[in-house]
Amino acid sequence: MDFPSIHRPSYVEINLNNIKKNIKNIQHHLKNNEDIFAVVKADAYSHGLVEVSRAAIESGVTGLCVATLDEALTLREASIIEPILVLGVTDAKYAPLAAQQNISLTVASKGWLAFTQNENFDGLKVHIKIDSGMGRIGITKREELLEACDILKKDSRFISEGIFTHFATADEPDDTYFQYQLDTFKKITKDLPINFKYKHVANSATTLWRDDSGFNMIRLGIAMYGLNPSGTAIDLPYEIKPAFSLQSEIVFVKKVKPKTKIGYGATYEAPEEEWIATVPIGYADGWLRRMQGFEVLVDGNRCPIVGRVCMDQLMIKLPGPYVPGTKVTLLGQNGDDEVSIQEAADYADTINYEIICSLSSRLPRIYK
Repeated sequence: MDFPSIHRPSYVEINLNNIKKNIKNIQHHLKNNEDIFAVVKADAYSHGLVEVSRAAIESGVTGLCVATLDEALTLREASIIEPILVLGVTDAKYAPLAAQQNISLTVASKGWLAFTQNENFDGLKVHIKIDSGMGRIGITKREELLEACDILKKDSRFISEGIFTHFATADEPDDTYFQYQLDTFKKITKDLPINFKYKHVANSATTLWRDDSGFNMIRLGIAMYGLNPSGTAIDLPYEIKPAFSLQSEIVFVKKVKPKTKIGYGATYEAPEEEWIATVPIGYADGWLRRMQGFEVLVDGNRCPIVGRVCMDQLMIKLPGPYVPGTKVTLLGQNGDDEVSIQEAADYADTINYEIICSLSSRLPRIYK
């Protein structure tokens, strides 16, 4: 695990007010008054697990979703008492721990229930996961679902709290496969012998663009952080604001002669006299090596990254001499210009999720 490097000027800045405003705005646009569970897995998409969870709760969310039991336990250790659902598969031997900490677990198969047979616990809340076409985890056949429901009804150790699925293409303009998954989920879960408190299918994309799902809880992820789930494929129906920016400073400046080579592999050669600055951030921080050539902002000016991104440093070409200590913005607003997370994702041929989730805990998170 990386520890925050607080004695260098590279850091992530998180605007918690934007997260709160995004949640409120999305709440305002909900048509069925659904409960919201904020998805805070992966350190809240690199925004900070505990801090974002508290901000989301202050904004009125009902509960939280995480990927692992450890993430849920971290929240409990931080005295967060709201409902928490672990979305991934948890080893059945940890069922007693989850029950003790009032953490809801996902049941992805009838077999998982059998694995808990010899475990000593009481009052474990569970959500059955249906694989309606994502192809990841979950029950695919109604027969198995009915058998799982029968086990849950007969075993008083369990509280049958929810049933859910996840869409593979809710963030795409063509809704054909989305409708197939929705219809599949409805058919599999029709007339069940258990009355689940929560039936939920909606992720951020479903919440933003599909209002016909007809269930009572949404799992709000990337949109809460102010990013478009589709990248640029579908326009947002209303405004949400990014909460994440990545900042650093110039630590070294030099004027180089023509034909001076920069960085590993000598992949950049100055065509003329140039001002080159070094910035203390690199691929060990999650700023991807393939970002060579991408532009960052210095004093509102776009400055290209020259040479390969190193493990802990990178070099940029300046429009003129700047002194060490000058702010460098890799993601976010600087002067009259902005480098968006989506712009970085497009350059790296990836998605906005990966850009932020790649940024390591070596970068301190500063909250405003």
